Amino acid sequence: VVRNVATGQGAEGVAVSPEGDEVWVTNRAENTVSVLDARTLEVLATLPSAEFPIRVVFASGGRRVAVTNARSAEVRLFDVRARRELMAVRIEAPLIEGRPQVLNFPGSSSPIGVLADPDGRHLYVAAASADAVAVVDVEAGAVVRLIPVGKEPDGLAWAPPLR
Repeated sequence: VVRNVATGQGAEGVAVSPEGDEVWVTNRAENTVSVLDARTLEVLATLPSAEFPIRVVFASGGRRVAVTNARSAEVRLFDVRARRELMAVRIEAPLIEGRPQVLNFPGSSSPIGVLADPDGRHLYVAAASADAVAVVDVEAGAVVRLIPVGKEPDGLAWAPPLR
């Protein structure tokens, strides 16, 4: 441990900018996102991100940051340089009802895990309460596809093509 840095209650998601100069942290209990200087670990900004910001990823070549908000069923896109919200994209998907879930926000698809494709043009968002992964066009700010998957998806990763 180099140092503990207080950002906000319920700190969970962490992403480092492609340049390595900033760290973005989601604070789910405070509905905020903290931006830190990666060298000094000083908090540079605290941005609102309601409801229940849980995961974060850089997209669009590092120009944008995407934050999943599980309770509000949205992914919020932020301009990195301006440190302001650009848009909120609602993750609409048929909900799986009647079973216990790790996160249960009535009426929400519970977007949790998020991954940007290598070119940063699309986000893949795990909609845990819908057993689906939503594909979001970052520039258009719209869900362009729902991919059915197994029970309560969360973590996402890229794998090299099979040979």
